[in-house]
Amino acid sequence: MVARFYSILFTRHPDIGKMFARTNMEEQRKKFFATLDELIRHLEEPDKTMSDLLILGNSHIDYGVKPEQYAPVCDALVEAMKQTAGAAWTAEIEKAWRDAYSAVADVMKKGGALRRPSRE
Repeated sequence: MVARFYSILFTRHPDIGKMFARTNMEEQRKKFFATLDELIRHLEEPDKTMSDLLILGNSHIDYGVKPEQYAPVCDALVEAMKQTAGAAWTAEIEKAWRDAYSAVADVMKKGGALRRPSRE
């Protein structure tokens, strides 16, 4: 599912794909999966992931991530999960994932707003 996610994202948004030009994608897929796993395991304990998400959002500034790029990531993630789940996918599941992603993205954007990149 994670490989499918990146394929969809980079196909639909080559500008985002360029941000990963020097990235070891095997390692990136592992990191992304681990992050998803962590978020799912702590759904009932959001305080456990809040500071991690703020830090993650802040670190994304170094990669050039802009707030408006979170929406295409959500769309690609939902599409990858939908394709992977097949007939098991429902409108309720999609809404739940979109809501969860929106909450995560909001926290990460706050983390990104804590520091702006220097203009050297």
